[in-house]
Amino acid sequence: MKFYSGGYYLIKPRKTDFGSIKNKKFFTCSSCINDTLIDTWAISWATPSEHQIKELREKFRISEAKQKEIQNWSDKKLEENRIGWHQVFSDLETIKEYSDKYFSHIKEKEILQILFPRDERESFLTEFAPKKKEYGTLGIYDNLKKKIVEKEINNEEFVGFDLIGVELGGDFHTFHCHDIATDLESKFGIELNEYGLIKEIANHKEIIDYMNDDKNGFEPVPWYLVKVKKKRSQQITNNDHVRLPSLSLLHITYTQSPIKK
Repeated sequence: MKFYSGGYYLIKPRKTDFGSIKNKKFFTCSSCINDTLIDTWAISWATPSEHQIKELREKFRISEAKQKEIQNWSDKKLEENRIGWHQVFSDLETIKEYSDKYFSHIKEKEILQILFPRDERESFLTEFAPKKKEYGTLGIYDNLKKKIVEKEINNEEFVGFDLIGVELGGDFHTFHCHDIATDLESKFGIELNEYGLIKEIANHKEIIDYMNDDKNGFEPVPWYLVKVKKKRSQQITNNDHVRLPSLSLLHITYTQSPIKK
């Protein structure tokens, strides 16, 4: 099966503070679970929340002057389509440059890539095609339009499959947000790995149909299967990765329409 790149994410895994995985970490590009090291605060014309700015200063130790430097860099890369709305990078070279240049002081971070199978790619492009000319496009949409087929690279490692529900602003949920890991195991025979993702999926259409069925009560957004890979050199060597039977999460998602300035 061919997979197509939806882009790269720079994330800082954080310990969960709830449920059966309290104080554990796992791999997903969803900002419901992990910190993303690029967000609306990195774009000069966007309007970040007060919480984002507070977190930027205190948790990530980015000063106002450094933020402006990042914004200058990001505005240029956005124009070049090297980054997209609003947390995603289009290529490995750009995300590595950003990580090394602005977040070298953050030691525990991960470069993750999401990839869509062909049918999921086609579904995403149909769902998120801009409805009006003046509307911009999501970064994932732009990356999938390039039709970049997955390549086997020595310094990348497969870490599992995720189920993601994508908001209009580009943020996305993970299946863990609904505490359904055990339910999926019993219904579809899936198994989670040490990263908290699905080891393998033989019947992904059946699972996606289940996630997109409104009567099941999941976030009312389109859900997709994605393959997740990581850059090998960014290793977490502690014992925080365990098999996760289930999660419970109550969250509020910040979204902003991807309208170009």
